[in-house]
Amino acid sequence: MSWLMVENIIKIGVGAVLSIWIARKLGPTRFGLYSYAIVYASIFYAFVGLGLRKIVVRELSKNKEGAKKIIGTSFFMILSAAIVMSILTPLSLFLFSDASKITVLLVAIMSSGFIFQSFQPIAFYYESQTRMKWVMILSLFGFAIGTLIKIFALLQDSWIHWLVIGSMLELALASLFLYFIFPKELKPIRQISFDLTLAKKLLKESYPLIVIALAIKLYTDIDQIMLKNMYDLTETGRYAIAVKFSKICTFLPSAIFISVFPNLVKTKSNNEAQYKNKLQKLYNVCSFLGYGFAIFFTFFGNLIISILLGPEYASSAFFLKILIWSNLFIFLGGARTLFLISENLTQLYMFTIIIGCALNIGLNYIFIPIYGGVAACIVTLITTFIAGIGINFFIPKLFETGLMQMKSLVYPKFW
Repeated sequence: MSWLMVENIIKIGVGAVLSIWIARKLGPTRFGLYSYAIVYASIFYAFVGLGLRKIVVRELSKNKEGAKKIIGTSFFMILSAAIVMSILTPLSLFLFSDASKITVLLVAIMSSGFIFQSFQPIAFYYESQTRMKWVMILSLFGFAIGTLIKIFALLQDSWIHWLVIGSMLELALASLFLYFIFPKELKPIRQISFDLTLAKKLLKESYPLIVIALAIKLYTDIDQIMLKNMYDLTETGRYAIAVKFSKICTFLPSAIFISVFPNLVKTKSNNEAQYKNKLQKLYNVCSFLGYGFAIFFTFFGNLIISILLGPEYASSAFFLKILIWSNLFIFLGGARTLFLISENLTQLYMFTIIIGCALNIGLNYIFIPIYGGVAACIVTLITTFIAGIGINFFIPKLFETGLMQMKSLVYPKFW
């Protein structure tokens, strides 16, 4: 957890400073274009991992002896998906939209890094063993290279494509470098193998997570795409920077989720009462963090935006004050995800996310053309509550989980 915390603090801290610099340098309109290209590519990126991460981590936690076969199979599965998506992403934008040539180029640059994600199963192995030190170090190294490219581009007043190249390399190099820390206990790497039967089994279990990954990306990012297509790029840029600030707060619960998941799986198989006690504490931690971040930005959001970004982004402060409260429900929904995966209830998870995604797209479609960024903020707040908490009370298997979440909202004591 310490290494995850260090990685997230550095990435989010440096990333926040860099995002502010980029936003100031580009202005709302060009920053909107930059954000749109990255967000569009990220939606297709949801397919690349095939929803395998938590499934593979779970399998490796239970079956260390079969690690070579599990890692090899997931490697070739992700590589195949990455090749297809790296071609399909810019092609879809070119064929089915009136996007400019520069927009298609930016998306093509971003999607070219998908192929390197095939090395991620190595990280899955270390995650299953709770040995994340070198994974984090190499991830930070890749992040540093991408960041230096962005800084160079900003200092040289280069066009946006160099900034997108930096963003692509942050992800691509972090995954590529994993090759150099292939676990000693699993070497030589040439002995990893593809097992068709295992691939079918993994895909059968993970296909709901593929749908979920896509639904989550649509859920969290489709508003920026819809703002660009249905309103304008300037509003997209102002909204995008508010989203950046809101997402800064997710580093802490994300690190917690990654670090506690293997332990939750093991605890469930040994002691059900202790497992539920740990879940309640996790919900309490999420509520506590959600309230803390929300209160801080509600009171200081205007001041922070005005100092860091200037008058061009004045409306971003109002967007942020609404968006930041959705984090409370996002954190609790993230904690519920660990419960659903450990209980093998991935189809229920898929259902809750699809409901939230459908509501989000439908409401945005109605209200964004009229109210712009304000509509996107309010819709996000409403749908994150429904998908993360409210829907639990309409599903018998999740009713107890909903009660635990509501208890954490009322009394988030975890110490």
